Amino acid sequence: LNEGVDPVVHDLLFLTVLHDATLLRCLKVRYMKDIIYTNIGAIVVALNPFNFKIPWYMDDKMKDYLSEGEVIQNNLPHSWAVAHNTYY
Repeated sequence: LNEGVDPVVHDLLFLTVLHDATLLRCLKVRYMKDIIYTNIGAIVVALNPFNFKIPWYMDDKMKDYLSEGEVIQNNLPHSWAVAHNTYY
């Protein structure tokens, strides 16, 4: 069922199989795990979770992103990271 899908991949460009079904399946698996942001290169895809209480996307986590310095790449994908990386 998860063949060709690695839900740990935060950037869809790193999938081993690039096909629309694989991309959609990866997004679905991540969404079901409350990982609503996914990178496609420098672009972030955001899926509406209809939930404002996802722990790793709360405002108090912003310091974790900013502590990385000029380029954010070690945290989960987020619109904060895209805005920060674009600015720097």
